[in-house]
Amino acid sequence: MLGSGVFSTGVRLVLPLMTLLFLIDLSLGLLGRLNAQLQLIALAFPIKMLAAMAALSFLVFLIPKLYQQSANAAFGALGKFLGM
Repeated sequence: MLGSGVFSTGVRLVLPLMTLLFLIDLSLGLLGRLNAQLQLIALAFPIKMLAAMAALSFLVFLIPKLYQQSANAAFGALGKFLGM
């Protein structure tokens, strides 16, 4: 039971960031297809790094709330298990 909670917490933490990185890759790929003169491969890594750092700095405010919810669920299950 605890293993699935840890997995779901990890997925909830990483899903917005992975979605953002996928959308950046998709848009850079489409831009590269539309305009062959642009060398976007040299810009892709810095753009993705900046976007990931910006998203993580925004998500840092959501992480404590997510961990608090996960801890409350874990301690509630532990209390039920111990009969408290």
